Amino acid sequence: MKAFYPTLVAATIVVGALPAFAQQKAAPPAASAPVWLNVTNGAINALNANKLDSAEIYAKRSLTLDRKSPYAYTVLASVAKQKKDFAKMAEYSKQVIAAAGNDTAYADVRERAQYELAAMMTDRVRSASAAEKKTLAREAIAAWEPVITSQDNVQGTIALRSLQELYIAAGDSAQQGRIYAAMLTNPDKYGEGALLQAGVIASQMKKPDEAAKLFEAVIKKNPYSRDALNNIAASLLQNNQNEQAAPYIDKLVAMDPSNPDNYMLYAFEYAGKLKKKIDLKTQRMYNDSLVYWNTKSEKLPVKVTFTEFSRNSDGTTLAGEIENRSTTAKTYTMTVEFLGFDGSVLATETQSVGPVAPKAKGQFSLHSAKQQVAGYRYKPLS
Repeated sequence: MKAFYPTLVAATIVVGALPAFAQQKAAPPAASAPVWLNVTNGAINALNANKLDSAEIYAKRSLTLDRKSPYAYTVLASVAKQKKDFAKMAEYSKQVIAAAGNDTAYADVRERAQYELAAMMTDRVRSASAAEKKTLAREAIAAWEPVITSQDNVQGTIALRSLQELYIAAGDSAQQGRIYAAMLTNPDKYGEGALLQAGVIASQMKKPDEAAKLFEAVIKKNPYSRDALNNIAASLLQNNQNEQAAPYIDKLVAMDPSNPDNYMLYAFEYAGKLKKKIDLKTQRMYNDSLVYWNTKSEKLPVKVTFTEFSRNSDGTTLAGEIENRSTTAKTYTMTVEFLGFDGSVLATETQSVGPVAPKAKGQFSLHSAKQQVAGYRYKPLS
């Protein structure tokens, strides 16, 4: 049997999926006038056209008409960012956050400003001297903390990854558990992406019990998260909870049947069971099962892996590669069902891949305009 240790992975994300404020139109404040609306939309349109000086002029005119709306500050922050004036960008971003306050109408604007500010501060840490790095890292940590609760999977995931990096930069790598401590007690407050990344951090800190709780919270939100199913199974196996891992492996294999790594999870399950005190008959049965699943994994003639699963306003994209593990060229038909959160099939997409030479790989990319996609499953390849 080849050496095996279950792998924990974070969801593949696409940074480009982040929404841009400049694509929105300003909504007038309660006591607005047509002049304010025209000037503010003029600032946004100029920003879209990359006319930065005009955007800045219009935005400042907008502020003379209404200083309580966050839109003009957001344009000014974007202009400052593109001009690489990071001090002004930080100043205007903080004004966006203050102007947006707790008004739900401005929730997206506030969240985007928080994200942009934290990302900018993280970039400063990466380029800082050794003398300033720790101080700047602690400031960036504080900037990311409001972003953790984002329900946007991309923003939430990046927030957690950035926090992990920053704790190390601040010299507090042993304190990374702080990143997800509140998530363990109140997981419903956090998005799927953030919880998934938190679980990966917990597993990297060798706390599989905490990791399993976080992955379970993801599955509660989304029963069809392939990454959460893989990770919770691996965490439970690492924690010698072999029987508890089995149902998650079953679900994973049903969704992702042509990936030999999934069958190795079964092998690892039985390897764990063999470590317990059992009678000779049970020992033989477990050993036979271990050999069966190990052989199935090694002999599977094809391997499917995924490089992207992105969900945004344009729909859902699933991309990956098919490895031909056989000795002859093959053409594969990749048929994927995109699933809703209730398990219903929202769309079915098919793509022919090949011919793929022996021991080579072929790429696929499937797109559906459907939104609210929880996960996917595909028909087994041979």
